[in-house]
Amino acid sequence: MCGRFARSVPVGKIAETFGATAAQDIPASWNCAPGQEIALILSNGASCVIRRNFWGVMPAWGRGRLKQPLVNIRSETLREKRTFDKFLSEGRCLIPADGFYEWKTEGKRKRPVFVRLPGGALFYMAGIRENESEKRGCAIITAPSGEKLASLHHRMPLILDREESLLWLDGDTDRLLAQVREPAELQMWPVSSFVNDPGHDSPLCAVPLRPVT
Repeated sequence: MCGRFARSVPVGKIAETFGATAAQDIPASWNCAPGQEIALILSNGASCVIRRNFWGVMPAWGRGRLKQPLVNIRSETLREKRTFDKFLSEGRCLIPADGFYEWKTEGKRKRPVFVRLPGGALFYMAGIRENESEKRGCAIITAPSGEKLASLHHRMPLILDREESLLWLDGDTDRLLAQVREPAELQMWPVSSFVNDPGHDSPLCAVPLRPVT
């Protein structure tokens, strides 16, 4: 799953790297959490635009049934359940990030771990977004973890490179959802419980507890 992530790269830099227009100034964060406003990349005709969006989506069928908005949606669910057809056809988006957090169970405790691409390279998580609510929400698509991430959790965010991201926005979803893969090179290390508090937003959230090898 993906319950917290880092997006320390400024929106302007993301716009330059991806080839998009930054429509709004959205503060960077080392501890993006559900319920907060995060940066999304959306298709805008022949171009792409970066906008802010609430993290958490409440489908129409979930009102009165779900206790809280969905922050993650399984890739298998998107492919198999018709209730998500409209999201998939009209609400595809990307969530830029440079790392995410997972909590590893060790005995009776859960210890936070930071995961990133080598050098903290920017990546994009596939997402869906609702378009009919005043407080528009979004959710991150998750997939079965690969061999390395499985040691932390059985689910991971659907991570796309730039080329795959453009295909996602263009609607080539079936192939991308069917060929989910864990990035070949991932770095991960334990971090302190400082990140557990969503009110803590600083580079301290991702500082290794031991040297990174």
